[in-house]
Amino acid sequence: MGSALDSSAALDFIKKGPTTPEEVPKVPEVPVATNEAPAPAPKSEEKEPAPPPIAEAPVPESKPVLHETPRPTPDDDPLVNVNFRLPTSVAQGLLRASMERKLAKDAPYTQQDITAAALRAWLKKNKSS
Repeated sequence: MGSALDSSAALDFIKKGPTTPEEVPKVPEVPVATNEAPAPAPKSEEKEPAPPPIAEAPVPESKPVLHETPRPTPDDDPLVNVNFRLPTSVAQGLLRASMERKLAKDAPYTQQDITAAALRAWLKKNKSS
Protein backbone atom coordinates (compact mmCIF):
# COMPACT_ATOMS: atom_id res chain seq x y z
CA MET A 1 0.00 0.00 0.00
CA GLY A 2 0.99 3.63 0.19
CA SER A 3 3.54 4.99 2.58
CA ALA A 4 3.66 8.20 4.58
CA LEU A 5 5.55 9.75 1.64
CA ASP A 6 2.68 8.90 -0.70
CA SER A 7 0.14 10.49 1.62
CA SER A 8 2.22 13.66 2.01
CA ALA A 9 2.52 13.88 -1.80
CA ALA A 10 -1.23 13.39 -2.04
CA LEU A 11 -1.76 16.10 0.58
CA ASP A 12 0.50 18.49 -1.37
CA PHE A 13 -1.39 17.68 -4.57
CA ILE A 14 -4.71 18.41 -2.86
CA LYS A 15 -3.47 21.72 -1.48
CA LYS A 16 -1.85 22.90 -4.76
CA GLY A 17 -4.03 21.25 -7.32
CA PRO A 18 -2.67 19.98 -10.65
CA THR A 19 -0.44 22.38 -12.52
CA THR A 20 0.02 20.43 -15.76
CA PRO A 21 -2.24 18.03 -17.62
CA GLU A 22 0.18 15.20 -16.88
CA GLU A 23 -0.36 15.64 -13.16
CA VAL A 24 -4.15 15.19 -13.45
CA PRO A 25 -4.88 11.64 -12.33
CA LYS A 26 -6.55 9.40 -14.87
CA VAL A 27 -9.87 7.97 -13.80
CA PRO A 28 -10.57 4.56 -15.29
CA GLU A 29 -13.77 4.43 -17.29
CA VAL A 30 -16.33 2.01 -15.92
CA PRO A 31 -19.19 0.86 -18.12
CA VAL A 32 -22.50 2.18 -16.83
CA ALA A 33 -25.53 -0.07 -16.81
CA THR A 34 -28.65 1.52 -18.23
CA ASN A 35 -32.28 0.58 -17.93
CA GLU A 36 -32.91 1.30 -21.59
CA ALA A 37 -34.38 -1.45 -23.71
CA PRO A 38 -32.28 -2.61 -26.63
CA ALA A 39 -33.09 -1.00 -29.94
CA PRO A 40 -35.83 -2.89 -31.81
CA ALA A 41 -34.81 -4.95 -34.79
CA PRO A 42 -35.52 -3.26 -38.12
CA LYS A 43 -38.92 -4.24 -39.49
CA SER A 44 -39.33 -5.85 -42.83
CA GLU A 45 -40.84 -3.90 -45.71
CA GLU A 46 -44.16 -5.73 -45.36
CA LYS A 47 -46.45 -4.07 -42.88
CA GLU A 48 -49.28 -5.85 -41.17
CA PRO A 49 -52.61 -4.06 -41.49
CA ALA A 50 -53.54 -2.16 -38.35
CA PRO A 51 -56.51 -3.56 -36.49
CA PRO A 52 -59.67 -1.50 -36.86
CA PRO A 53 -60.26 0.97 -34.04
CA ILE A 54 -62.52 -0.29 -31.32
CA ALA A 55 -65.65 1.78 -31.00
CA GLU A 56 -66.24 2.71 -27.41
CA ALA A 57 -69.80 2.36 -26.28
CA PRO A 58 -71.05 5.38 -24.38
CA VAL A 59 -71.07 4.73 -20.68
CA PRO A 60 -74.11 6.13 -18.95
CA GLU A 61 -73.21 8.34 -16.05
CA SER A 62 -74.48 6.82 -12.87
CA LYS A 63 -74.81 8.90 -9.78
CA PRO A 64 -75.29 7.43 -6.34
CA VAL A 65 -78.87 7.56 -5.25
CA LEU A 66 -79.13 9.47 -2.01
CA HIS A 67 -82.34 9.59 -0.06
CA GLU A 68 -81.81 13.20 0.73
CA THR A 69 -84.00 16.06 1.65
CA PRO A 70 -82.92 19.06 -0.38
CA ARG A 71 -80.50 21.33 1.43
CA PRO A 72 -81.63 24.90 1.81
CA THR A 73 -80.14 27.23 -0.75
CA PRO A 74 -78.23 30.28 0.44
CA ASP A 75 -81.20 32.45 -0.52
CA ASP A 76 -83.59 30.40 1.62
CA ASP A 77 -81.55 29.88 4.75
CA PRO A 78 -77.97 31.20 4.71
CA LEU A 79 -75.39 29.33 6.76
CA VAL A 80 -73.51 30.99 9.62
CA ASN A 81 -70.47 29.86 11.59
CA VAL A 82 -71.23 28.69 15.12
CA ASN A 83 -68.54 27.36 17.45
CA PHE A 84 -69.27 25.33 20.54
CA ARG A 85 -67.74 22.49 22.48
CA LEU A 86 -69.26 19.01 22.68
CA PRO A 87 -68.50 16.05 24.91
CA THR A 88 -66.06 13.65 23.24
CA SER A 89 -68.63 10.86 23.08
CA VAL A 90 -71.11 13.10 21.21
CA ALA A 91 -68.47 14.26 18.71
CA GLN A 92 -67.33 10.67 18.11
CA GLY A 93 -70.93 9.49 17.73
CA LEU A 94 -71.60 12.25 15.20
CA LEU A 95 -68.51 11.31 13.21
CA ARG A 96 -69.42 7.60 13.24
CA ALA A 97 -73.04 8.31 12.25
CA SER A 98 -71.86 10.56 9.43
CA MET A 99 -69.48 7.91 8.04
CA GLU A 100 -72.01 5.07 8.33
CA ARG A 101 -74.76 7.12 6.65
CA LYS A 102 -72.43 8.15 3.85
CA LEU A 103 -71.43 4.51 3.21
CA ALA A 104 -75.12 3.55 3.18
CA LYS A 105 -75.85 6.54 0.89
CA ASP A 106 -78.45 7.66 3.40
CA ALA A 107 -79.04 11.41 3.75
CA PRO A 108 -78.44 13.48 5.72
CA TYR A 109 -74.87 12.23 6.01
CA THR A 110 -72.66 15.27 6.55
CA GLN A 111 -71.95 16.28 10.13
CA GLN A 112 -73.35 19.72 9.32
CA ASP A 113 -76.64 18.36 7.97
CA ILE A 114 -77.07 15.84 10.81
CA THR A 115 -76.44 18.53 13.40
CA ALA A 116 -78.80 20.98 11.68
CA ALA A 117 -81.58 18.36 11.51
CA ALA A 118 -81.12 17.45 15.17
CA LEU A 119 -81.16 21.08 16.29
CA ARG A 120 -84.23 21.87 14.16
CA ALA A 121 -86.07 18.94 15.74
CA TRP A 122 -85.04 20.05 19.25
CA LEU A 123 -86.01 23.66 18.58
CA LYS A 124 -89.40 22.58 17.17
CA LYS A 125 -90.04 20.36 20.19
CA ASN A 126 -88.94 22.97 22.72
CA LYS A 127 -90.50 26.01 21.07
CA SER A 128 -91.65 28.46 23.66
CA SER A 129 -94.81 30.28 22.68
